[in-house]
Amino acid sequence: MERPFLRDVIFYLGAGFWAFWIFYSGKIHLYEALGFLGLYLVYIVVVLVGRLVHHRQRRSESLLRANHLFEDSSESSSNSNLNIFIPNETLIEDPPVTEDDELENQDDSEIPNTEILARPNPSPSLSNIEDPHEPQEPYMKFYKAFLPMDMGLLRSGEVSIVRKIWEVVRSPVVFLLNLTVPVVNDDLEDGSWCQHMAIIQCLIAPQFVIFAVSVAFTPIFQSVNLWELMIMIGQALAIFILCTSSPNYPPRYHALLAYVGFGVSVIWIYLIANEIVSLLKTVGVLFGLSDAILGLTVLAWGNSIGDLITNTSMAKQGYPRMGYSACFGGPLFNLLLGIGIPFTKALIQNGNRPISLEFNPMVMVLSASLGVALLTSFVMMPLSKFRASRTHGFVLIGLYLALLTAAIFVEFKVTY
Repeated sequence: MERPFLRDVIFYLGAGFWAFWIFYSGKIHLYEALGFLGLYLVYIVVVLVGRLVHHRQRRSESLLRANHLFEDSSESSSNSNLNIFIPNETLIEDPPVTEDDELENQDDSEIPNTEILARPNPSPSLSNIEDPHEPQEPYMKFYKAFLPMDMGLLRSGEVSIVRKIWEVVRSPVVFLLNLTVPVVNDDLEDGSWCQHMAIIQCLIAPQFVIFAVSVAFTPIFQSVNLWELMIMIGQALAIFILCTSSPNYPPRYHALLAYVGFGVSVIWIYLIANEIVSLLKTVGVLFGLSDAILGLTVLAWGNSIGDLITNTSMAKQGYPRMGYSACFGGPLFNLLLGIGIPFTKALIQNGNRPISLEFNPMVMVLSASLGVALLTSFVMMPLSKFRASRTHGFVLIGLYLALLTAAIFVEFKVTY
């Protein structure tokens, strides 16, 4: 844990100091924005190379340990006075028959199927409802993939009314996701393949992507816009899937749809994030709060609460190193790409003219907070021999509360 921890903290400190210097200078240039992206690429390369070197070191250490054990065993066998001989097969007696051996030798028909007896009752779902009037395959697959609600759950009397209401409330969102995001589930035998749903997604997903990023009306040719071109591309993909796949079996390229689904999911996150930022700006205008305090509190909590729950669960499941690394890797990703990508795009669009930035006391407090928190962990972890203790956790929580209080005081001009 020593080297990965020190590596992440050093990269994080470097990225934070660089961002602070750019804000302090009051301008950001294209090469500085590209530098954030380059620094993240360097970080990825360092992580991969370090992991490769670590695996090779462990392999060589295991080989050396095995050689030492072999030499020790050979020396002990040469110094021993034991006589090695091959016993006669007739002198070897059969081992006594145990109760476990008798159970293994029993006929399968005499052993009850404990798996079937111990199997719990299946939860109510659409697949457990046998209705002769329901459509058969492959239309049943399309019906289940297209429907945003679990009808078996709604018909069940064992499910609470709150769960049923939630199933109905979330159905519009699930319906939109079903129309735009392809899903590949390897846990199922057919990988959740549905030919009819894939054809519909080919027609709708491209249009959703270009309208979500506001490029639908970009002219491509003299009288052809991008959305018209995407209609033709979507139709071509739909015809390709219809001609090269079967409704009952997933095609060979089914795994590629997982990458398409990942890309469309990123667009969904981008769209929702823009709406959240707009709502935060509305709250800031209503209550007279700055963008910095909103980003420090509401936006930061909403963005990090998922990471907090995930990292905590990983640590409780016996993977503390993974959770600890995610605490630094996630914010480092947000810092480098969150500054690098938007500013690079904006600088390219405005003709590479530098963008002016406002340096205020809030930026100073936030930068100092990040530096103090990182330096505290950088000092305490080596002192505790790289063992995360409860004291370290309480110190970090106290630092966050103190720095949050200082940021609020600066926001409401209490300190000056």
